[in-house]
Amino acid sequence: MSGSESAMDIAATIRGEDVTDLTKQLVRLPGHRDLKQGESAVADFLVSRFQSGGISVEARPVLKERRNVIATIEGSHDGPTLMFNGHMDTVPVYTWQSGKDPFTGNVEEGRVVGRGACDMKGGLAAMVVAMEAIKKSGVDFAGKLVFTGVVGEEGEGSVGAWEIIRNGPQADMVIVGEPTRLQVAVSHKGIYCYEIVVRGKTAHSGTPEKGVNAIMKMSDIIQALKGELIARLAEKRHPLLGPPTLTVAVIKGGLAYDVVPDECRILMNYRAVPPELPEDLCRNIGNLIKELNRNDPEIDARVLTVTRHFPWNYGTLELPAALPLETPPDHVLVRALRSSVIRVRGADAGIVGVPYWTDAAIFSNAAKTPSVVCGPGDGAFAHSPYEFVPEAELWEASRIYALTALQLCRQEKT
Repeated sequence: MSGSESAMDIAATIRGEDVTDLTKQLVRLPGHRDLKQGESAVADFLVSRFQSGGISVEARPVLKERRNVIATIEGSHDGPTLMFNGHMDTVPVYTWQSGKDPFTGNVEEGRVVGRGACDMKGGLAAMVVAMEAIKKSGVDFAGKLVFTGVVGEEGEGSVGAWEIIRNGPQADMVIVGEPTRLQVAVSHKGIYCYEIVVRGKTAHSGTPEKGVNAIMKMSDIIQALKGELIARLAEKRHPLLGPPTLTVAVIKGGLAYDVVPDECRILMNYRAVPPELPEDLCRNIGNLIKELNRNDPEIDARVLTVTRHFPWNYGTLELPAALPLETPPDHVLVRALRSSVIRVRGADAGIVGVPYWTDAAIFSNAAKTPSVVCGPGDGAFAHSPYEFVPEAELWEASRIYALTALQLCRQEKT
């Protein structure tokens, strides 16, 4: 870094009211999967905002008119590329507070309130203002600072993040601004889905012994899952995430009240801890079913690892399981963020794991790019009937992002 301004001088130019105002503006722009245009209004607003700040920006199509936003500030010589990432969509309104508009973006008791305030328009606003401060300072640095605002994270397979993985830009490190109360999250669980299908044989319910009741056989499997497999899983413990969890979430079966059912299916949601892979649990469930079948040959069941298909602008994209996140706590990105948190907040929040899943896992696993999660707000209030982000954390987040970027972009690329 050259020039008279230090990183702390540049961060100090960030005003809390600027981050608050931008967060309020973003909250007032609805953008979720129930709207035909999705988060397009947010993308258009961010493109205009970056342009007005003299920052190079493009909007790249992902799903019809829905576009990723990519903004870049380039240093004068080679160095690492740091990416700020966040999703522009929110969940739908759901059960928002009765009688209140979820998109007013009002400030109540020092909090910006509204759908998406903490998940994650506050994080987006803090990143944008940090980039504006760096651009305005004219400071010289190495490498690149990139912002990627992506579409379709909330229940649409993270298609925006996958588009970045496929088409760039590439980065050396990624900060995802999901809400962590400004703690540095280096890990979170993965999400794996499994289906068990049991085949039986139909018969009249008056003579059930002539058939094979698929629902009853599935009941035996569920009891074995509960009594054996789930109990064993509870003994596993990740130092930041605790044990993995397996939930039987959906059950379907039966034809009519007077027919022995010949098929039953369950869908299960597994929250995996690193370094577990989808095939690990699939194999364990398969072994459990084989053991049951030895004692009851009428159990005819198979387990499948479920993948989901999402529309893509050039066909159908099959997305793999949502793998966990695990970044070494001594990585330079983690150290830089913790250092910035101390300088801004006066205390080290340490490292944590978070209970939700984020796009950081996509960058970490698919692109092999070290990634962390750090942002304003408490994830416990995301998707809730009263979602908010504290104003103080917005200002602190923006300064933390600016300091971290300026620290890392003084490093030579390795």
